[in-house]
Amino acid sequence: MKECKCNRNEIGMLIKQISFQMRTHADMDLRKCDLTWSQAHLLRHLAKTEGQMSQKQIEKELEISHPTVVGLVQRLETKGFVESFTDEKDRRIKMVLLTERAYEHQHFMETRFREKEKLMTRGMSEAEVQELIRLLRKLHTNLENDKEDNDI
Repeated sequence: MKECKCNRNEIGMLIKQISFQMRTHADMDLRKCDLTWSQAHLLRHLAKTEGQMSQKQIEKELEISHPTVVGLVQRLETKGFVESFTDEKDRRIKMVLLTERAYEHQHFMETRFREKEKLMTRGMSEAEVQELIRLLRKLHTNLENDKEDNDI
């Protein structure tokens, strides 16, 4: 495969800028629900997994650290979006469960996320969007493989 001669430093910077813009827009929208982008992301993920999972699963699937998960869960619990409890079968496992309040805000959050995705892909054909997704997944896999290779 032929090596790309493009400016490699530009890729990471563009991803960082896009991520910052997405987070800023989402935080402004979600303020109406008393949520941040990170909190809404965790709630969306829980909703896709039947509304309940362990903190350890959240860490792994969202690729965030244990202290970050603990902080997110504590803030969401204080706001009434989740409840946490110890698993009855294994007391070492802390479970997180969506509350009715989280489900009440689910439609608003999903609508906002879809609107932002539409905005980001405006002017792209369906084939271009699919190619973008494929390439982003490839970037993610490359970084994951490098992390595993270097035992980070």
